[in-house]
Amino acid sequence: MRRGARQGTAAVVLAGVLAAQPLTGVDLAQHTFMLVGDGAAGTAIAEVLAEAVARRSSRYAGRRASRPTRGLLHGARPAVTCP
Repeated sequence: MRRGARQGTAAVVLAGVLAAQPLTGVDLAQHTFMLVGDGAAGTAIAEVLAEAVARRSSRYAGRRASRPTRGLLHGARPAVTCP
């Protein structure tokens, strides 16, 4: 996937999330996002959402989103923590 296409996809997803925020009445930083797959578009969406949360909440400034590298998340798996 070309860079423009994946960034465009991420921008559209972010626009939808931000447009829905007034309807939910919940701050962006309070939402939980789950992205399935680690393709180019999914990775770009994760990066754009993480940046948006960091910009809107000083609590999350400088923190990075991470993804598991050792398989799926499930109830029996030990907790995943951010460094």
